[in-house]
Amino acid sequence: MVITVQQLVKQGYPKLLRWALLGAFIIIVNVFLFSPRYVPNPYKLEEEVFEVVEIPEDIEIPPPPQEVEMPKVPVQIEISDSASDEETIEDTSFDFASEIPPPAASDFGGGPTQFYAFDEPPAPTYRQAPQYPELAREAEMEGTVVVLIFVDERGNVFNVQMLSSTVPQILIDEAVKAAWKWRFKPGKQRNVPVKTTISVPFVFQVRG
Repeated sequence: MVITVQQLVKQGYPKLLRWALLGAFIIIVNVFLFSPRYVPNPYKLEEEVFEVVEIPEDIEIPPPPQEVEMPKVPVQIEISDSASDEETIEDTSFDFASEIPPPAASDFGGGPTQFYAFDEPPAPTYRQAPQYPELAREAEMEGTVVVLIFVDERGNVFNVQMLSSTVPQILIDEAVKAAWKWRFKPGKQRNVPVKTTISVPFVFQVRG
C-alpha cells in the first residue's frame, strides 16, 4: 500500500494544529508575564511662571523748607557828647539790674559778631552819654565810636562790641562804658521778646 505525502499531512494535521495552538498560548502567556507593566504617563501642562513685582509704598513728599528770616541790620542811634549824662526816655516796669559791670575794653571787637532774628527792634528807655575826659578835650580828640549793643529778652545789655572807631583808645573805653549802662524795651520776634542787637554811634566833638 502506497501512502502519499498528502495522506501523511492529513493524518498529522490535527496533532500539528494542537501543538501550534499550545505553542502560541505559551508565547502569549510569557508575553503577559514577563513584559514590563504599562505605567500611564499623562500629559502635563507646562506651568506658567509669574514674576512677582513689588509695588513700592506711597512715597511721602517732605514739606517745603520753611523760610528763614534774615537777621535785620542793627538799628543805629546817634548820640553826641552834648547830651546829658543821664537821660530817661520813659518809665518802664522792667526789672533791670541796678549795675552791670562792663568788661575790659580790650574784649570788644575781637570776635565774630552774633546776629539775632527779630521783627521789632529794641527801643532805648535809658541812655547814658559817654564821659569826655579832660585830657582828650585839651588835646582836641574828636571822632566817632560805633558800638554794637546786645540786648536780652528783659531789655538788659549783656554784651558790647566795638564795630568801628576814629578816636584813640581812651575815648573808645568811655563809649563802651556808657553803652553798658543803656536800658531798652526788648525787641520782639512775632510778639515774643527775644535777644536783639542795636548799633549806636557815640560822637566826640569839642565845642567852642
